[in-house]
Amino acid sequence: QLVHGLMRAIPAAWIRGGTSKGIFFKKGHLPPCGVERDRLILAALGSPDPSGLQLNGVGGGISSTSKVVIISQSEREGYDVDYLFGQVEIKERLVNWDGSCGNLSAGVGLFALAEGFVQPKPGSTEVRVWQVNQGYGMKVHVPAGVDAPLEETNVELDLINLAGIPGREPPVYVEVLEPHV
Repeated sequence: QLVHGLMRAIPAAWIRGGTSKGIFFKKGHLPPCGVERDRLILAALGSPDPSGLQLNGVGGGISSTSKVVIISQSEREGYDVDYLFGQVEIKERLVNWDGSCGNLSAGVGLFALAEGFVQPKPGSTEVRVWQVNQGYGMKVHVPAGVDAPLEETNVELDLINLAGIPGREPPVYVEVLEPHV
């Protein structure tokens, strides 16, 4: 973010959930909802980019890697975090706040644990998530050890293959609690 012509660092994480990747922010690290926040997000991902490559940011030039997630402690009873999703257009100056991303929902659980919104539990940690854009709840089940490289953990994990992703990964399950129409 530019402040008086100088760059300022903002903490963020680049997380893959399923076959999507996005930049994750804590809500408190960003400007309030509006033009300034959208401008910062667009710059972080490198949009708009007429070439479609997003070379000036961390976006990957395709819709599945041009996403933003904003997480905050939930004030809604029974939920740990609020999850706000934005689809960042690649060639246009636009962040679409209308939808959600099921793939990145898995990443919400990882980010919530990494940032201390939820304390890890032995075996698996359940993170209760409110999806702000669409207005529904989820439980994200994160197995112990996912937050560390597999070779450095003593936790035995069941690994799965995910179509389109090389290698085997520990599963993060997302359970939709309040389906929406």
